[in-house]
Amino acid sequence: MLLIILTLNACANSLSSIFINVYLYKLSGSLYQVFLFHLISYTIWIPVYIGAGILSKNLDRRLGLLLGNVFHFIFYLVLTLYGDSMGSSIVYTGLLFGVGSSLFWFTVNLLVVDYTHAANRDWFNGLNGIFTSLSQMIGPFLAGWIIVRYPGFQGYHTIFYCTFGLFIASMGCTLMLPRNAQKGRFSWRKVRDIHRVRTWRWLTYSFTSLHFRDDVLGIFLWIWMYMTTKNEGVLGNYSLLLTLLATTAYYWMGRHGGQGSRMRYMFLGGVGLSAGLLLLMGVVNTWTLLLYTVLAGLAGPLFQVPFSTVFINSISQFDNDGEYRVELLVAREMAISVGRILSISCLVLLVYWFPLSKLIMNSYLLVLIIAGLLPIWFVSRLGK
Repeated sequence: MLLIILTLNACANSLSSIFINVYLYKLSGSLYQVFLFHLISYTIWIPVYIGAGILSKNLDRRLGLLLGNVFHFIFYLVLTLYGDSMGSSIVYTGLLFGVGSSLFWFTVNLLVVDYTHAANRDWFNGLNGIFTSLSQMIGPFLAGWIIVRYPGFQGYHTIFYCTFGLFIASMGCTLMLPRNAQKGRFSWRKVRDIHRVRTWRWLTYSFTSLHFRDDVLGIFLWIWMYMTTKNEGVLGNYSLLLTLLATTAYYWMGRHGGQGSRMRYMFLGGVGLSAGLLLLMGVVNTWTLLLYTVLAGLAGPLFQVPFSTVFINSISQFDNDGEYRVELLVAREMAISVGRILSISCLVLLVYWFPLSKLIMNSYLLVLIIAGLLPIWFVSRLGK
């Protein structure tokens, strides 16, 4: 059932996630507004995540998943009904999106650890990756096709209606999960003490540097692709190719990405994605975008599947048979938030202070490349 919920949410987000950024850009004509929206959502993310962690120690853990879907539903409803005036309410919509995403992903991360174990996590992550990739393959392609065939913003409103319909279905499935509640008190001491463990410190550095790159890269690149192509349908085509390749790679990793080869696959994935970003530092045209898409589609799962397994296994190692699982997830999210907030803040300041230029974009891409390679070294230090 958890896989069904993740797939429904992946379908909902795949329809709209790329095009929210393009929609905001077309409404405002300003990259600053788009990046500010994400800065607000990332900033509210961490206090909501901590609050969800504290409450989950005494309440049914399905509640966070349900509330996350409710906030997502409200966000897309507002986007559909009042989207044309969103430029003046960027703060409120950013807050809605951030709260919904934080609640949803906290609960997902918690339940994945609760419902899986070390022997089947590579299988679960691989299967989840396949379902997510399939939804991301169909969703943006279909959304791009709809958008270019309707005048004005009518196509955007159509996909937003479909999105909150999928969130309603996800809410119904959430109620079918078994009750999952534990009694206990949230321990700030555990959040502090875990950082004294050498292994966890290396993981913390990995989370921060990886999300410095990944959480901004999708925003930055898809808008850049739109500014280059001026066609939402083309974005859908690129996304179709990317996720078709990613689905193949996730399937391979689910079958062959076992413990003995994790570091090798992480290295190949990290280097492959960095090579794709290096291509974009040259002349950006249809062919360079195509080559980047191929490299990103194949390299992403090679890194993500083993890295996700390392993280989940570390949670199981240090959580004292589940007693401190929530505290470890909160500690991880703090590290992630440092990376994503720092990165999006840099983008906000760059587009506010400087006119957008090839030099600015290449400089930022170089920083992202370096940040994205650091987790490989950090994870290699585990156990040393």
